[in-house]
Amino acid sequence: MRAKTIFAYTKEEWGIGASSGGGDYNLIRSFYFSLALTILMAPVALFCLMVESVR
Repeated sequence: MRAKTIFAYTKEEWGIGASSGGGDYNLIRSFYFSLALTILMAPVALFCLMVESVR
């Protein structure tokens, strides 16, 4: 006997973009977003550490 899959939301309930992109696409987009945040935040963090060490 096969179990019935129950979905919490339909595509209409999710709204715009409900059916766009697959799992791989979302994973890659998430990776690049994390990479961009790291590139933006690393200089700020290093600057804060340098300012603290001067005091």
